[in-house]
Amino acid sequence: MADLLKGVASGGWTWVVSWLFPSLIAVAAFGLLILPANRTLPILAELTRLSVAERTATLIGAALMIALLLSALSTILYRLLEGYLLVPEFLRSRLTARQWKKRAAIKQRIAGLQNETEVNNGHGPGKGLEFSLLNEELRRYPVADEQLGPTKLANALRAFETYAYDRYRLDSQLLWNELVSITPESLRKEEAESRASVNFFVSLVFISLSFSVFCVLTLITQGNSWSLTAAAASSTILVPVWYRLAVVSTRAWSSAVQAMVNVGRGELALKLGLRMPASLDEERDMWQFVNWFVAESYDDYWARKLDPFRIHSSNS
Repeated sequence: MADLLKGVASGGWTWVVSWLFPSLIAVAAFGLLILPANRTLPILAELTRLSVAERTATLIGAALMIALLLSALSTILYRLLEGYLLVPEFLRSRLTARQWKKRAAIKQRIAGLQNETEVNNGHGPGKGLEFSLLNEELRRYPVADEQLGPTKLANALRAFETYAYDRYRLDSQLLWNELVSITPESLRKEEAESRASVNFFVSLVFISLSFSVFCVLTLITQGNSWSLTAAAASSTILVPVWYRLAVVSTRAWSSAVQAMVNVGRGELALKLGLRMPASLDEERDMWQFVNWFVAESYDDYWARKLDPFRIHSSNS
């Protein structure tokens, strides 16, 4: 708990945007719609007897607790939306195959627009808005087929998580803490803020689902209410909207991570006691050796592979 509170304090505004704002929205909706319809339930009845100030303080405290819970469960929430958790293997495979077909369709459409442009001597739909939007959609998929995930959010995240490996053979997930430690403060702030916007919509997905459930339970136990029925329906309809916005919001997060990799890998190599090779092929070999050296138990084989890239070797 102490570590969690320390993380909240260090997160500052990004934590507020990611988890507290959605929780305040949920508590406000609860107080306006569900609480008045549940006056007969013992706990909620006691809450309605409090003064306005006491009730407000209680609801704010509840919002803080919900925000802490969402923050603590953030990895699990992402895994659920990515389709990696509580999804049977056969269903995950079918969903992944569906995502592969969607990516193939986007590539085919882009190729068609490019052909039309060539036929028209560089003038045509290939230079238009549709072409740009399709390319943006394609960038939300990882390049390698084996990295495709079962959902749009999974692929949008894998696209930038695998960017460093695809370009440089640098496993940015494996060396993320090292990479963050040498990233300029402005870029770290940009990455945190862009991640917060995705967290915001992810939290709204689960808050909307939970709110719909509470509305339905209230309707069952307390009787019909048009306002609660409308609230339950609206909250359910908003779930795919929040999900889509979470996927779209990964674009800024992706750009920040790519910038961290592109400008930071040289400094990262230096901090690891390695020199940057002259050619890209050699650099890709070096990062591959680093990945294996860090991920696996110590092996003289990978140590010897890294020796030619060590700074002291080139100076000896």
